[in-house]
Amino acid sequence: MNEHDKQFALRMIPYGVFVVTSVDPKSLAAAASTVHWVSQACFRPCLIMVSLQSGHPVLELARFSGRFAINMLGKDDAAEAVTFKRPIAMAMTGSLDLGTAEMGGYGLMWGRRRTILLQRAVAVLECAVKGVVEGGDHCPVIAEVIDAHVRLPQDGRPDEMILHQRELGKRTFYGG
Repeated sequence: MNEHDKQFALRMIPYGVFVVTSVDPKSLAAAASTVHWVSQACFRPCLIMVSLQSGHPVLELARFSGRFAINMLGKDDAAEAVTFKRPIAMAMTGSLDLGTAEMGGYGLMWGRRRTILLQRAVAVLECAVKGVVEGGDHCPVIAEVIDAHVRLPQDGRPDEMILHQRELGKRTFYGG
């Protein structure tokens, strides 16, 4: 196989920029991770697939709690994408119940389904884990969408309202 061609072809796949958040509702241990590999996989039930880094705290919490949220970032939210790209766990500070919770300097809030949401996300999907595929440096997670929040005026193309990987710079790629 021509590795250069494979890498170039894989980089042709368009990607959005999302932050996956997960929390243990009892201990309130929380984690977040910037992700790019997200896709709807089924209409009924509404299933999505997100690929999470093996061993990352957000994957472990999603597995343990059975829930996570996919936070869609707006066009002006590149700084959030960079903050949560770090592979380390960040401590949550403040109180979710009092509305003062933060992680990485960004506000958090409870979702209706006991997930944590980024307060500034333009849209959020709350998800219930259905399965995790093991075996690589990332694990595809299949999940059912159990709630959704949209915080933007719903006019225009929805896929043009979020931050895309191509908007992070000429040298930011996934694939290959």
